[in-house]
Amino acid sequence: MNGKLARVDYVTVLESFKDTNDVVKVLTGMRRCGKTSILEQYIDSLRDSGVSEEDIFYLDF
Repeated sequence: MNGKLARVDYVTVLESFKDTNDVVKVLTGMRRCGKTSILEQYIDSLRDSGVSEEDIFYLDF
């Protein structure tokens, strides 16, 4: 986990939309509130559940 705070509640909400094809997941919020950490944890959970790398798209700008 690299010393990051586990954001289990947020990742659980994202996981509830995992099998819906008509939902785009977007996290917004103030600077430095943990948005990137939540997305990284969600991506890790996707990988752990067997989702292939080519099916994961992550954009950070």
